[in-house]
Amino acid sequence: MAEQTSKRVVTVYAEALYEAASGGDALEAVRADVESLQKMLEAYPKYGRLLADPKMDLDEREKTVRRTVEGKVHPLTLHFLLVLNRRWRLGNLAAILDEYVRLDNTRRLGRRDVEVVTAVPLDEQMLAQIKQGIAAWGGFEPVIHVKQDASLLGGLMLRIGDQQIDGSVKGQLERFREQLKREFQVRGSEATVA
Repeated sequence: MAEQTSKRVVTVYAEALYEAASGGDALEAVRADVESLQKMLEAYPKYGRLLADPKMDLDEREKTVRRTVEGKVHPLTLHFLLVLNRRWRLGNLAAILDEYVRLDNTRRLGRRDVEVVTAVPLDEQMLAQIKQGIAAWGGFEPVIHVKQDASLLGGLMLRIGDQQIDGSVKGQLERFREQLKREFQVRGSEATVA
């Protein structure tokens, strides 16, 4: 339940920033700010923890945000960060920024996130072929996120939104097992009738 609430909060704030940026013709500027903030949070995880610390005074946290980004980001981005601060949501900042990027990729840039799960690491050439194949098949530019899962045995699995395409050896073996199971159940019931 808490995870669902958190996801909803993340989506609401990311949507709000996206709508404000699109209404103010600031989508490109805000996207650049979002990417810079993501890099900063990755490079300085202590900064993210500091912003999320509930023991830190609200006014002190606002001063910290202003010292860090004021004059370096679009005014809309600064205002958004200050709103997150006043609403005690800076602890969700990384997730909100990720959701904003996903929204911008989908709505403005025609991109979609695609998770590619493989049993073995992919080289650049194979990754490019997969990306090209997905683009031709789906009619959109895929943003590839690769994960490795040795239990797949071979092949790959794609997740695009809520759709999953399983071309793994493990998946093929599981489907074959289910087919055999159904065959034996049918034959077993035919033998009982005869």
